[in-house]
Amino acid sequence: MKTVEDIKAEEKFISHVERSKELCKLINEKLENFLDVSPEDINWSHAGSAGHIVGQLQEICYFLGIKDLKSVNFEERVKSGDYDILPQEKFKRDMFKYLDLDIGVFPTGIVWCDRYHEKNGDYKRLAYLNFKTLVLDIEKDCPAELIARIELDAKELQDKKGENFQVSSSGQTIVLGE
Repeated sequence: MKTVEDIKAEEKFISHVERSKELCKLINEKLENFLDVSPEDINWSHAGSAGHIVGQLQEICYFLGIKDLKSVNFEERVKSGDYDILPQEKFKRDMFKYLDLDIGVFPTGIVWCDRYHEKNGDYKRLAYLNFKTLVLDIEKDCPAELIARIELDAKELQDKKGENFQVSSSGQTIVLGE
């Protein structure tokens, strides 16, 4: 026989689960619309924010006992064209490359980190690109399968030497290579 306290706990549990379902629906709507960011407006701040969302959702999955995060196979769904939300094919096909990387934009440069591994309580640093020198410094223990992706991202910035680059969501810019 349930006590009054058990019944209160059950009601609170059901209430929390229903609220969580509502929040998941709102999150899914925002994600389906690619965070309300159009492809031509995307910058590193947006990529970092999207990476942060992935990290938070992974923590929730881990807490819930959903440990096989790769089973979703997002990369294959994107390559096959299963995501038809936006017409820009390149944008859809490139989205998967940020799933396991956390990309941080800092005042002096960009840091690529491995969100699946930690070092000293933070994501493990894989590479750093200094805005002034545009020199890419790849850590010695960076996994080989991530190096090409990091180099490709870095090359996009290195090719923009002399151009303004937005380093904050408030619109601050720096000139790359100066």
